Amino acid sequence: MSNRKAALLIAPAFALLMAATPATADQMSTRAAVGGGLGAALGAFVGGELGGRNAAIIGSGLAGAVATAIATDGYDRPVYSDGRGASYSCPPGLWKQGRCGDAYAYGN
Repeated sequence: MSNRKAALLIAPAFALLMAATPATADQMSTRAAVGGGLGAALGAFVGGELGGRNAAIIGSGLAGAVATAIATDGYDRPVYSDGRGASYSCPPGLWKQGRCGDAYAYGN
């Protein structure tokens, strides 16, 4: 089996790993690291077999970025418990000094 054929057979297996359901938000850093690492390794392998050294470098960068985006899909925006989001009625300077209580900041 040639290296090119092996690369084309391994690519779908890694694609299935990347298509797994997203992890919970507290596991996002791990998920991004694993997804990006596997994507970069796959991109470097396929790029190296199909196009040489320069293709391996470009392939690892692009595949790592894409795999990280896929692995963290749905976690790119923070989720707030209340409808107002991160907007507080307390100015940031007072909040850092501890001069605003939760009742003032959240309007409770």
